[in-house]
Amino acid sequence: MRCLVTGATGHIGSHLVRHLLKHNVEVAALIRPTTRNFWRIENVLDHLYVIEGDLSNIKYLGAKIQKFAPEIVFHLGWYGVSNRYRNDIKQITQNLYGSINLLQLSYNSGCKRWIGLGSQAEYGACNGILREDLPTRPITLYGAVKLCT
Repeated sequence: MRCLVTGATGHIGSHLVRHLLKHNVEVAALIRPTTRNFWRIENVLDHLYVIEGDLSNIKYLGAKIQKFAPEIVFHLGWYGVSNRYRNDIKQITQNLYGSINLLQLSYNSGCKRWIGLGSQAEYGACNGILREDLPTRPITLYGAVKLCT
């Protein structure tokens, strides 16, 4: 099996990558060219098919994604996780359009499953435990785009 992971250098992504490799899955990681700190995955980096790029230029990475031909895409990589970018226009131009382009490229590459992970941002302000059956009320562009995606 072949899987593509966005957000592979993040907390959840790094654990997912290790889990997949442990189960003999071929893993491609979409890694931003600006990423300088690989500490979470540096011990498995040699076992990954690295695709350098991000959601803002994903349509230009079609040949590399098609060459890898992922069967499953795990989409965990998002621009603007920190508070100061939560209402940045790149939420639309990069996260929304980039995710849609990634979905289309994945489909064109023969991908059968596309799994997008969300966060608390889709639910907005909440005083209590978040559950998936709660109503979504994003209060930032980041949350709204994640919900739309």
